[in-house]
Amino acid sequence: MQARDGRAGLGVRFLRLLVIGLTTCGGSVLPDKGADSTDAAVNGDAVASNLDGLSVSFGVYCCSSPLLPSDLVGNDSTATVGSVPDDGPLFPEISGTNDSNYVVPANVYVGASSIAIDFLSFSPLTGGAFDGYVFTFSSATPSPTPSIVGATLDAESSFTKSEVIVTVPNSHTVCINAAGISVTPQSVIVVDLVLAAPGGR
Repeated sequence: MQARDGRAGLGVRFLRLLVIGLTTCGGSVLPDKGADSTDAAVNGDAVASNLDGLSVSFGVYCCSSPLLPSDLVGNDSTATVGSVPDDGPLFPEISGTNDSNYVVPANVYVGASSIAIDFLSFSPLTGGAFDGYVFTFSSATPSPTPSIVGATLDAESSFTKSEVIVTVPNSHTVCINAAGISVTPQSVIVVDLVLAAPGGR
């Protein structure tokens, strides 16, 4: 897939802090790996230009509700946004299995202000409460982090907003629920992120 912005350089960078809590994705509960205490307040914050330089933890989960750590199907991985040359995928050719569930092969791009999932095969995704992708952005240093204050499905996506549900359960996590869709090697999910600068007014 040709990257632009975050697709023209789909790579996202985020910050990890020593804050442990809970992350909710569509009625599911997962360990919170990201920052919270130093996040910028949503109201009145200036818009950040990008999230370059941060780390992103990525996992594929299915299928129970609430979603639990045991629902991890594959790709419990962490990478640094912008670390891949030539706008390549941050998580290439994802895969994995968990009981009867498996990860549909795809290239995953994470950019300065967007996420894209470029599917590589013909396959349905399991139906149910949640079958999809969780991105958590963090840093090893206790510095203020840009906040994710919104996320929307981009018009470049192969699916509608009723087919792919995007949520931002907190200011450093994005959940993409694609339960029940069928994909082809031409299918893509593109999510645009709305960012707020740390401490900006």
